[in-house]
Amino acid sequence: MILAPLCAVSLIVVSITLWIKYKKTYTHWTKLGLKQRTTPWPLLGDFWPLCLGRMNLIELMDYFYYLNPESRYEAIYHLSYPAILLKDPDLIKQLAVKDFDYFTDRVNIAPSEEADGLWSNNLVALKGKKWRDMKLLLSGAFTSSKMRFLYQIISETSEDFVKHFLDKPEALIEVDLKEAFRMFSSDVIATSAFGVKVDSIENPHNEFFEMGKAATNFQGFLTVIKFFLLFLFPWLFRKLKIGFFPQKVITFFTNLIQDTVATREELNIVRPDVLQLLLEVKNGPRTELNVEKDRQFISSRLRMKEHSITNQDIVSHAFAFLLAGYETVSSTLSFTCHELAVNAHVQDKLRKEINETLDKCDGSITYEALLGMKYLGMVLSESLRKWPVIPVLDRVCVQQYTIPATRKEPAVSLNAGDRILISSRSIHHDVQYYAEPNKFDPDRFEENVINPFTYMPFGVGPRSCIGNRFAFLEIKLVLCDLLRNFEIVPVEKTQIPLKFAKRSMAVDVEKGFIVGLKRVKN
Repeated sequence: MILAPLCAVSLIVVSITLWIKYKKTYTHWTKLGLKQRTTPWPLLGDFWPLCLGRMNLIELMDYFYYLNPESRYEAIYHLSYPAILLKDPDLIKQLAVKDFDYFTDRVNIAPSEEADGLWSNNLVALKGKKWRDMKLLLSGAFTSSKMRFLYQIISETSEDFVKHFLDKPEALIEVDLKEAFRMFSSDVIATSAFGVKVDSIENPHNEFFEMGKAATNFQGFLTVIKFFLLFLFPWLFRKLKIGFFPQKVITFFTNLIQDTVATREELNIVRPDVLQLLLEVKNGPRTELNVEKDRQFISSRLRMKEHSITNQDIVSHAFAFLLAGYETVSSTLSFTCHELAVNAHVQDKLRKEINETLDKCDGSITYEALLGMKYLGMVLSESLRKWPVIPVLDRVCVQQYTIPATRKEPAVSLNAGDRILISSRSIHHDVQYYAEPNKFDPDRFEENVINPFTYMPFGVGPRSCIGNRFAFLEIKLVLCDLLRNFEIVPVEKTQIPLKFAKRSMAVDVEKGFIVGLKRVKN
């Protein structure tokens, strides 16, 4: 008899407690005098349409961005965290660059450090001083001299990739670009970061490619739910030792790196790649690589002498290299080739530049010649503007900060833990900065007068991607090899215009990137 009233009272108490917490959490900005233009849901905040599959990430961020076109920022709730969406380029510059020390950290997608140690120790996830030290060190892996050495490795991978299609007898080869370029980027990462040789286009079921695909699979309703639950209840994931990445993926890449490291150390193998650089942090520099001539590397070593690095750190950084390059490179190549297929005049102009460069280089494009190809750079820049594969940037406030007031907007007080979001894709499509933003027009980059805070495909400020030079290198190489041999054309299955998929945490399209390859007539 007593049990029923007790249950009722308990339910009322819990309901009241949750209501108080809800009101406290989701009235944060209104208490500070800011206009609340959204309707946050408990736990999910303003991201409930994404969680429920009502909107994809692109649609949701555009919705936030255009709530009030006159404002410099928008006050929203990133799940249960207060967040400010920055829209004004000058304000982005102020917070992301000038006052960077207040916003040094990023939102961690894998709070369960014990279960996701493969991710937690890399440059993307590290915070504070650990991040600063590691950023200084890893910058030495992407100097011009390192890229020049890696050029030959990437070039060979690109040639093998294109040869696969040259060997096919069909006059018109129908290709799923995303899947094909995933194989290419997987092979490049395998040889340059993991020190292993694979050929995924010929052997698509090799374990390295399959595990890379599993690690970067962010599609499906269940994945979206897991992603949000991980953000909402990180303590539960830590308690249960549940990670964001499948255990089979963690085990595979951990064993691969540890075996490679053991082999190199045992047989005294020296290979100037990303993995070798990390080994030198652990064991000391190798004169065989002429590191005494690399001033940036020496400076990094001196600054890092108090920081110890373990094999697990090496595994984590190599895995981050896989995640950063696998999806972003394949997506950028897919969007670029789609645009070339539906904009034949751009493709013809680019092929002309490629052929002229080949003639100057006696049929084999050199590293220096590739860097000097202006129109190729313009095409790639426009592709990254229209289709940025990292559409949202984030930062976490690490100490009290105040956004100054203007005549139209009050000052905003940010506390440690509050979040900053930047919808780079929305800015890239804002008519204030780009006329006809939905038009693919490489010529807009001819004069190189773009405001860097309205163009952020690789991030912004000190925490921008340090591997962008590497990514540009492999993308440019394979585009040259592909276009010198093939014309990319639309086919019946080509989706025009492209439409973003609804239930995906990554930037993906509904019907894939299907095009045709026709051999170029000599």
